[in-house]
Amino acid sequence: MFILDELYKNNMDYPINENYINKFLFYRSQDDDIDVDVCKINIENYKLLNPLISQEAIVNEQKNYNKSHEKYELIDNGQVYRGETIFNCMQILLQIVNYDNHDTLITSNDFDEIKQGIKESSVLSGNPNLEKLLNLFVEKCYCEGNFFAIPYIEGFSLNQAKGKLKKRGYQYTLVDSSDTYFKVCYAYFVNGENGCQVTRWINEKYDVWKKRYLGRENWGLFVKDHMLEDFMDSDGKPLSIWNKTRDGFAMDLENYLQNAIRILMEREKKIYERKRGYK
Repeated sequence: MFILDELYKNNMDYPINENYINKFLFYRSQDDDIDVDVCKINIENYKLLNPLISQEAIVNEQKNYNKSHEKYELIDNGQVYRGETIFNCMQILLQIVNYDNHDTLITSNDFDEIKQGIKESSVLSGNPNLEKLLNLFVEKCYCEGNFFAIPYIEGFSLNQAKGKLKKRGYQYTLVDSSDTYFKVCYAYFVNGENGCQVTRWINEKYDVWKKRYLGRENWGLFVKDHMLEDFMDSDGKPLSIWNKTRDGFAMDLENYLQNAIRILMEREKKIYERKRGYK
């Protein structure tokens, strides 16, 4: 299910017949307070699929900054859970549009410039397969396989801390890197390393995760609870999905998109299979 189609089904301005990139840019440009990682579809998935969250958890509409009435949370024995996006497709779009742009940096709020930059991209031009992969990647970023439950503690948001994790890119530094996030979680839970805001906040505030996942023997439980098996290598360590190599941007982008799509489709399939098992 492409979740944006469901959330905007009653919005006459939503570009239902356009490609997934344009649908995503429409979503990001709206001042409607819709937030997919905490929409009801995903919140109910978190309750159903994550063993850390009990079936007695209450689905609660968030009260603040919720004009759309589409933002929810789970409350389970006093612990609040919200959602997190795994792959941030905006970061990849910004890599593409800034690759040809050497004057003014295009940012995540420059929606018209992003749309035009994708149309005129030298990387995508003449490469219909890469363009097709990009559109499929954006589609899969807004299906159920790209979201997972995360504990929420006001003032210590792991979402915000994850958003500061960086990887080297082309003309633009990637932030909100999912593979870096899983790597620092692995380093903390398995090796006790505590060198960034994500791990500091887990160490200081997230007892609900520490009690269940701390220690090398419990890392597999973290992976299993969040259905992240396809993000790990054969030794259970997080994969590097985005890699800047000597092959150049077009090849690095293609490798990234292929790997991300494969991972998201596998995870989405597992989610649907598990949901069918509950019926």
